[in-house]
Amino acid sequence: MNNIKNKLEQYLKASVHYGHKINEWNPKMAPYILGKKNGYHVIDIMQTSKSLFLAGEILKNKIINKETILLVCTNKVFSSLIEDQAKKANIYYINNHWLGGTLTNWKVVKKSIDQLNILENTISNNKISKKLNIKLKRKLYKLNYLFNGIKSMENLPSIVIFMNQLNDSLGIKECVKLGIPTVCLVDTNCNPDIITYPIPANDDSLNSVSFILNYLIKKICYK
Repeated sequence: MNNIKNKLEQYLKASVHYGHKINEWNPKMAPYILGKKNGYHVIDIMQTSKSLFLAGEILKNKIINKETILLVCTNKVFSSLIEDQAKKANIYYINNHWLGGTLTNWKVVKKSIDQLNILENTISNNKISKKLNIKLKRKLYKLNYLFNGIKSMENLPSIVIFMNQLNDSLGIKECVKLGIPTVCLVDTNCNPDIITYPIPANDDSLNSVSFILNYLIKKICYK
């Protein structure tokens, strides 16, 4: 009993339960909402706990089977967190901008990634002129902004983790179109039906996102 109490206290401390204003909600989130407080919806953290556990086990099995995992969150507030956690788990990530067609037009995107890798090798060659070096570095910066976290990804991912449904809706639509499973935080203004493994949780708070992501990364790094 004490373990459950301590676990729930951790969720509350991380602000996982805070939803949006009542008039901003998506009715499809009703099963995950515990109630209302001061004009805001309150998320049922028991539902969060169950969903988080399921998502964690799914990701753990993906790693066991040596499948590719992609982590996505283009909210600038979480950019460093996403990169650090992805690198910790040795998974691919996109943390700046989702380029339309990243997955649905993968063959074309892969050519740009190949160009990025070629540029890096060219710039590291001291034989090129200073002027050319500056020009290539500008181009490299733009490509790195888009593809730095996936520049060694050879094929489409087996599953994609999203931390904000509304912010990265384009990427989620591409996953749905291609039949790629998704894990995603769903706040009270989201649609859980389009996510394969939804996790009801506050997606605006750094504490909440960090808490959820830390759990998932630990599952991926289960060894």
